[in-house]
Amino acid sequence: MAMIGGGVIHNLSINQRQTPCIKIFREFTIDYQGRVFPCCNLFPDDINNAKYIFGNLKNESIFDIFSSKIWAKWRENLFIDSPKSTPCKTCNDGYFGNHNQKAHLRLLENLT
Repeated sequence: MAMIGGGVIHNLSINQRQTPCIKIFREFTIDYQGRVFPCCNLFPDDINNAKYIFGNLKNESIFDIFSSKIWAKWRENLFIDSPKSTPCKTCNDGYFGNHNQKAHLRLLENLT
């Protein structure tokens, strides 16, 4: 069974993403069990995506989850122009378009 997203379908993916992702700042995904994922392209039912569960609303607030160190590191890595790692390595979603790298770095410095 093939699912789109998170690099699972290769013909819809790019070879090596290097562009920043805007999705990490404007959205997240909560499944029916309260598990919080950083992106809608990481399917909760795919066993390989279990490692990308950043928290559960049954145990903690969305604010605590979103401000956690692991999620801050995730945003930092996806925010700058650099090769992305799995599962974002082959994603072509959430692109900023024409972006200004200096402005991104300035914003990143304020976030950390």
